Amino acid sequence: MKYIITGGPSSGKTSIISELQKRGYSVLEEVAREVLSEKRNLNWEQLQSTIFGRQLEKEEEFKDKPYLFLDRGLPDVLAYSLHNLNYIPLEFADFNFSKRYDKVFLLDRLPFVKDEIRIEKDDAEAQKIHNLISSVYEDLNYDLIKVPVFKGNFETSVKKRTDYIIARLK
Repeated sequence: MKYIITGGPSSGKTSIISELQKRGYSVLEEVAREVLSEKRNLNWEQLQSTIFGRQLEKEEEFKDKPYLFLDRGLPDVLAYSLHNLNYIPLEFADFNFSKRYDKVFLLDRLPFVKDEIRIEKDDAEAQKIHNLISSVYEDLNYDLIKVPVFKGNFETSVKKRTDYIIARLK
């Protein structure tokens, strides 16, 4: 079973993935952050292609895990391609995205926070990407399970959001 944790930049994906890992679940951390941290000189299309290929490889490495939570899935690359290129590269056009993932959890957004890897410039851009991600998954016929932000301090909210996700696995 493969479960996607997705949402726009600064929605808490990495924190949820970390909490799931602490609870003993298998996780695949965000491949895009890994590729971006390598600081390669790639144009947008090369970058999206590299992320897509690496995501595919990593998902294959984890294929025998009974439960796997992924910090983003392959359709996220389509959303970022639409955002950064205004089109989806042809190499992704024939890929079969259907039924690849068992559930897709879309995290409600948190306030945007810039970090050393994040390429988005502000909250408005993060919201636009969030909307594209939602649209891409829906266009691929995935039912999105929206995960709200819970009141409380950050740690409490992360635990409640993680509980919310786990309760919806069945």
